[in-house]
Amino acid sequence: TAATFSGVFGDGADGDYTVLAGATLVPGRERHYNNLTVQATGKITPLGFKLCVAGTLTNGGTIHDDGGAATDSSGSGGLAAAQYLRGTSGGGVNGNSTTGAGNNGIAVSGVSYNNSGVAPAGGNGGAAGANAGGTAGTATVTNVRWGSSLFMPRAATAPFNGGGGGASGAAQVNTGTANGGGGGAGGGIPWIAAKTISNSGGTISAKGGAGGNGTGTGTGVAGGGGGGGGGCVGILTTTPVASIGGTVSAAGGVGGNGFNGGGAGVQGTSGSVNYYIFA
Repeated sequence: TAATFSGVFGDGADGDYTVLAGATLVPGRERHYNNLTVQATGKITPLGFKLCVAGTLTNGGTIHDDGGAATDSSGSGGLAAAQYLRGTSGGGVNGNSTTGAGNNGIAVSGVSYNNSGVAPAGGNGGAAGANAGGTAGTATVTNVRWGSSLFMPRAATAPFNGGGGGASGAAQVNTGTANGGGGGAGGGIPWIAAKTISNSGGTISAKGGAGGNGTGTGTGVAGGGGGGGGGCVGILTTTPVASIGGTVSAAGGVGGNGFNGGGAGVQGTSGSVNYYIFA
């Protein structure tokens, strides 16, 4: 009914708002816009806060809680919990600069298990001797339990988790140096309830961060870091999926390249994109 739709998409109390080209909006709390426009090259990073639009969301820029990319030797930190979504994600870990296996990626704490009872996990460090790249952070995949929880979630504990962190690559120091690539962080939980969505030319995402490259000098060998696992994009709208347009993604982060014959890091496991379409 019209009354139900009004409740789902918020009361519009924050009015009309435009994120200008080149600007970044970090809402800092749950927002209830009347109409929301994101111009090309504009950006919104919700960081776990719900985003409601009573009228039309027109996105030509980016709305994302992507995991951070690692530098070549340093992993990226995960997203911190925020408000009721508490969309945490696992962090990547630093690369190894001494001979040995890489470090394991950071798992996600909390309660958002998938239908198989599995929570996102960090990747395993690259194996020593083989100078392997770090493995990927994992994600909870699309399932009924997550899908139903996306409808007006309110909880004191963490109802959602993002992707797990990628692991770092192994290192073999011979002559010179060797640094395994750091792991990428997992993606978070962008949650959008907008009565009408026009995402043409825009991106809505919860991608995992890329793993770092293995580096070194001389005859050292190093593996690349694993990519972070994708998070979960939740969209509630009356717009049919085929008409939303643009890019909507929870892809895992790419793995980093190895150095001097070291193995590449593994790409992060893809997360999930969940839609509620009210018709």
